[in-house]
Amino acid sequence: LFAFTAILLDVAGCGSRPDYDDELNVSSNRVLLESQKGASSDFFVSSNLYWNISTDGEWLNVSPSSGNSDAKIVVTALSSNESPYERSCTIIISGGPIQREVIVIQRGKVPVNDKEDGA
Repeated sequence: LFAFTAILLDVAGCGSRPDYDDELNVSSNRVLLESQKGASSDFFVSSNLYWNISTDGEWLNVSPSSGNSDAKIVVTALSSNESPYERSCTIIISGGPIQREVIVIQRGKVPVNDKEDGA
C-alpha cells in the first residue's frame, strides 16, 4: 500500500516544481530619442524571472535597472547629441538563461542653417 501511494503521489506531481517556461520578452527591440538632453521613451519587459539591465551608453539612464516581473522601462538621454549624426548604444536585459537586446538611437542635432524657415 505504501509503494502504491508513493507512485500515485509521484504521478500526480505533488510536491514537485510547477511546469512553466522561463519568459523574458521586450515590447520593442529599438528605441528612438530626440537629440536634446532629457529626451525619453519607454518599452516594456514581460517576465516571470528576475532580470537586470546593463548598457554601454554613458549618455543614457535606464530605469528601473532590475525587476522580477513585468515592468515599464524608461530610457532618458543624460546629455544632448550635439553631433549632426545619430548615436546609438545597446541595452541588455538578462534574466536566467535568457538575454534580450534593445538598441537605443538618439537623433543628431539639426544644424540651424538646415532647419526649414517656412519660406
